[in-house]
Amino acid sequence: METGNRRPHTISRAAARRIRIMDAFETLFGMKQAHVKKTCVLLPLLSKDILKRIGVHRLSRGRIYSAGDSAHFTLVRTGVGPALAGDAVLYLADTQCRTIILCGSCGLVDSSRGLQIGALLSPRRCYAAESFTRLLEGDARGWKVYYPDEKLHEQLLNAAGAGDIKGATCLSVGSLKLQDAMLDTIRKKAIQAVDMECASVFAAAAHTGLRAAALLYVTDIIREKPFHAALSREDAAILTSSMENAVRILCEFIEKKLSD
Repeated sequence: METGNRRPHTISRAAARRIRIMDAFETLFGMKQAHVKKTCVLLPLLSKDILKRIGVHRLSRGRIYSAGDSAHFTLVRTGVGPALAGDAVLYLADTQCRTIILCGSCGLVDSSRGLQIGALLSPRRCYAAESFTRLLEGDARGWKVYYPDEKLHEQLLNAAGAGDIKGATCLSVGSLKLQDAMLDTIRKKAIQAVDMECASVFAAAAHTGLRAAALLYVTDIIREKPFHAALSREDAAILTSSMENAVRILCEFIEKKLSD
């Protein structure tokens, strides 16, 4: 029989922290941290039809996010809003993910530049106006600008052929109602499109050293065709086709340019 003092097995604080992070990730995303691929696509909203087109057979549901794998990337349904999207990027930075592409919707400031519902945009810069209270005060002085990874953005612009995806200046807002009230201010800054997640994704990616870009499809036009108005049959058909086209372009782009 062995005698003498034996020290209990211990782990370092760093190892314990990694375990806690891994446990938190699986709880929140429904996927093991180690299973995340090097390229991740974030979608605030996701329909079953789009899921099939992406090639993801099943989403694992976490407490906040849902995640699943296609052949070449990990898909994360974030939900709508800057905090959810930004936090997703911060959590993904603790995985092997190195490239993030946001695929979501946006509204046009107006149709004066020939853009309409269904247009595909990739923001070249994005102002951050995500604070509801600052928007309520009408204060635009603190709108910082965040950028995508330059090379990734250029590759995405060229992914579908010349001119199919337009570069744009975007504004991420924290209120759909207040964007209408600040339309004159938005126009003065030469902003073309408004969304809710782009700035937080760009900012979180830059903070963590990840590459990020965005592909957005236009769903509405402020005041002309507002987000709460029913779409005409023609616009609804155009939007459905645009969403499908965005997914196709994204899948082909990742397979050809970003897969190992």
